[in-house]
Amino acid sequence: MSYILEALKKSESERNQGRVPDLGQQMRMIHRNRKRGIPAAAWLALALLVNAFVMAALFWPGYGFWSADPDGAGEVPVTVEPARAVSPSTPVAADEPAKADDAEDPAGPTDMTAASGDRGVEGVSAEVVRSEAPTVIVPTVRGAPYQADGATTDEAWEGRVPHLVELPMAFQRQVPDLVFNSHVYSDDPWARSVMINNRLLRMGESFGPLRVELITEQGVELSMDGQRFRVGVVRDWSSPR
Repeated sequence: MSYILEALKKSESERNQGRVPDLGQQMRMIHRNRKRGIPAAAWLALALLVNAFVMAALFWPGYGFWSADPDGAGEVPVTVEPARAVSPSTPVAADEPAKADDAEDPAGPTDMTAASGDRGVEGVSAEVVRSEAPTVIVPTVRGAPYQADGATTDEAWEGRVPHLVELPMAFQRQVPDLVFNSHVYSDDPWARSVMINNRLLRMGESFGPLRVELITEQGVELSMDGQRFRVGVVRDWSSPR
């Protein structure tokens, strides 16, 4: 009985093939299970793993294809030049008499070497002492300029030295104008100086017909044609006309 029912259903389905289904007909949907493939995460992990192996093979230190040269491959060979033989500057024939002299006096070279060594040690020690010794500068004591070249001094000039205004008018007219720019007095005669007409003078020096005999605390003593006179430095001197 069941066999007959199945045959009827089969024939009914064969007749219904090719027909357009209507609204009243029940349709039967058959769903087939899809085959599950490999997920995308697995493919991504596999790609990263392959990439890591490739990078390691290329750049692994010491073993990769693009790594540095193996040990000893990058070292530059060092070439050691052989030492050049120093040729004697004197000919062999000239050495033979020296050898004969050495044979006659075997103690000569030893004595000369010892003497040269002693001289070398003495020279080095002398240079060390000379470099370490301080330099002592001794100032040269210069004599008073007014005592040289026959200059007169206080003891040589007898009597009171007159002032220029006390001398005759004819003598005063011969004395040129005097402008005192500066006056320096000190217990040391060499440190004394006076500037007359923009010229620095010391005792014993001359300018024109006048000669500086002595620089005093109040002024200066000059001489002209053997006549000595004094002038104060407070006021300039103008020759009378």
